[in-house]
Amino acid sequence: MILTTYDRNALHQAFGIDMASIDMDRVESIGVGAAWGRLTPGRRSDAHQHDETETFVIVAGQGDVVAGSERHPVAPGTVIQLEPFETHFFDNTGETDLVFATFYWRDSPRAAKVAAIPGRQRFGDRPVFV
Repeated sequence: MILTTYDRNALHQAFGIDMASIDMDRVESIGVGAAWGRLTPGRRSDAHQHDETETFVIVAGQGDVVAGSERHPVAPGTVIQLEPFETHFFDNTGETDLVFATFYWRDSPRAAKVAAIPGRQRFGDRPVFV
């Protein structure tokens, strides 16, 4: 068994979110990255997109997730999956920290398929590869 817990002292900035990596190296290269994320009340993360499929599990707080032109409320127990290159951000509309776990992985055929969708919003000439 490998356990990890949310540690606010390990947080650093990424995409306008306070992030802390979850050590996935210990599960020997299953190809999934993971992190804890936190948005303090009133904050909004940076709108961004990347080549990974990403799943979020909200564990505390309230807010909204925006993907493309869709806005949805989130609360503990909400699970969100985003396609590669899907523009997204979080907005903490609550009075406490919005905390989530995120899991992300590369699926090259899926990324190539969704990157070719007409009308997909782009940032500059190329997407972000992380």
